[in-house]
Amino acid sequence: MIEGELDRILSTLLDVATNDKSSEEILKLIRQIENDATEICHIKYELNEVIKFNTARGKVGYTINLGRQSFKSLDCIRLAIRKNLTFMNERVKAAFQSYLKMCE
Repeated sequence: MIEGELDRILSTLLDVATNDKSSEEILKLIRQIENDATEICHIKYELNEVIKFNTARGKVGYTINLGRQSFKSLDCIRLAIRKNLTFMNERVKAAFQSYLKMCE
């Protein structure tokens, strides 16, 4: 099972996905989480920031270091992950559930 901080989970998922056909699925899921997190930030906190992960090869992670994000931004990312759990395959879902549990 993939465990750890969000940057590590995203990096591992993308590394594994480059070796099979699930790469597009993972990227689509990441983009959906970005969009949902941005929308949640706009609605819940009236923030005008855009949540964006850096998925460029060798530079996987949040565009701005996750450890330096505000509580509100991280809350929006976690809510977006929860919202998208039903669309994830079991391996990916387990990784994100582990992350969410670690954040509690």
